[in-house]
Amino acid sequence: MSFERQKSERQLIVLETEVVPIDLAIAGYRDSLRDLLDPLLPTNQLQAKVIVDLGIKLAAKQIDLKAKLADIGKLKEFLGR
Repeated sequence: MSFERQKSERQLIVLETEVVPIDLAIAGYRDSLRDLLDPLLPTNQLQAKVIVDLGIKLAAKQIDLKAKLADIGKLKEFLGR
């Protein structure tokens, strides 16, 4: 196995490991937002600041996730997977 292939294999393992906690964080933010956006709650009782903060955190994590997934795709293509 060539050095470049071994390096790419290691990078792939690292990236695949890194996406797991990011995905879990996104799921946690999503679930928290669903809870905070309770349709039965009067609108004047919505915690808008908390909702916005969680939405921003979710968006930032999703940007990171998409970038890592794109890198994984490129590595898999390079490795012929």
